Amino acid sequence: MRAQFFWGADAISDPEFFADTAYFTKQQIMQDHASAILAQANKSQGGLMKLVDTQILSEA
Repeated sequence: MRAQFFWGADAISDPEFFADTAYFTKQQIMQDHASAILAQANKSQGGLMKLVDTQILSEA
């Protein structure tokens, strides 16, 4: 059990682990955001185009 603890602590301190975790978290947030946009758009007629137009205008 003790060997597993030390191996786990070493793996967690690995910078690659942190980079992968940050990347995964960012992708999950983006996926959740896209799902929320689609859910909102499905609630009202023409909502998707309105959201897309708003997004395009806010990026310009």
